[in-house]
Amino acid sequence: MPIAWLVVFAVIAVALVKIAFFDGVELAADAQYPTAEVMTPAVPVGLGTVANTIELTGTVAADDGVPVRSTAQGEVVVVFVEEGDSVEEGTALFQVREPAKIQPAPAPVEEAVDGDDDAPAPAAPAPVETVYEYYDILAPAAGTLTAFTPLIGESVAIGQTAGTVSPGTYHVTGTLTAAQQFRLLDRPSSAVISITGGAAPFTCTEPRIDEPQDASGGGTDAGSERAAMAGPLAPPQGPEADGGSTPAGALSCPVPAEVPVFVGLSADIVLSAGVAENVVTVPTTAVKGSIATGVVWVQDPAGETTEREVKLGLNDGSFVEITEGLAEGDMILEFVPGSDAPLNQDPYAMMGG
Repeated sequence: MPIAWLVVFAVIAVALVKIAFFDGVELAADAQYPTAEVMTPAVPVGLGTVANTIELTGTVAADDGVPVRSTAQGEVVVVFVEEGDSVEEGTALFQVREPAKIQPAPAPVEEAVDGDDDAPAPAAPAPVETVYEYYDILAPAAGTLTAFTPLIGESVAIGQTAGTVSPGTYHVTGTLTAAQQFRLLDRPSSAVISITGGAAPFTCTEPRIDEPQDASGGGTDAGSERAAMAGPLAPPQGPEADGGSTPAGALSCPVPAEVPVFVGLSADIVLSAGVAENVVTVPTTAVKGSIATGVVWVQDPAGETTEREVKLGLNDGSFVEITEGLAEGDMILEFVPGSDAPLNQDPYAMMGG
């Protein structure tokens, strides 16, 4: 019996040594080689419709008033209107006067005759009255007079602001991001405005986009009307990249006089910069580029990928039109290599159009 127990203990000891020193080494060696490989999904190129439509949330604001500036210097002698009055362009608002540049000469003084002591002393010349020139300050535009400050007797200088003529009109303004600015390089000719809780939607035929800086240049392909409207597709790489979400401009549309609005009301703005039907489309996540041209990664039947330059047309933020470089049925990587794929993204959801 003692011998049997010794054999059992020896077997247990050998097993423990193997687990502690040999199996651990093998597992560590195996850990250097992954057991699974992460593959970037590929999607087929298809045909679809791309509508370059941008939706913004805007706000109703009053149009800026036109300042009333004095066109002459001098003393205010007459005020013709009051604050709050409605005026037409050219209406006289107040009058100023200033001494004329040429004044009448004083009367000559009569000299005494020598030796005539009894002659009366010559009379003192009558004082010469100052001659003034008068100027009317006119309304620069039609509207309601606000912040009107001239007072009789005060002096004004040329260019001094004496009030504002408010036109009493309104506009809707919304902020455009950098990515949306790229998609609107060809300015839309109209926009549909819907005032929240207000009247029926109306069409703005004179949308204006104010840019904070000159956006000239950029190498747009002049041979394609759609290429100029292609937007930035893949987010720029690097720690400072923001995906084009930085505010880059303001779109403004006038509100027709017959549409009742108030300052501060919310509005929905819909801009359409073109529609392309039955064209080659790919997900925007598959293209690296910005304007006119981009790069995609084409996969062959053996699974090998190669870079290919393509020409870009319209994009709607999810899909982009390919005007040259790909054909229906080509397989491409769904995501630009090295970029972060969206979380919870269904790879088959990107195959539509």
